[in-house]
Amino acid sequence: MARSDWFTARLLSVMFTLAGLFGLSRIARSSRLKVWPVLVFALLSYGFCYTGIVARLYALV
Repeated sequence: MARSDWFTARLLSVMFTLAGLFGLSRIARSSRLKVWPVLVFALLSYGFCYTGIVARLYALV
């Protein structure tokens, strides 16, 4: 795989993570919750942090 192919594949993972955060913010807003605390809680939680940030480094190996 060329270097640009690896970058594209990793960028796709980043886009999925950002889409998940966007969807979570929409759910929080429709539930009349404050968006920032919900997003901070999600970013600091193990499940989201591991799958969206840490595991991305190893997903392509």
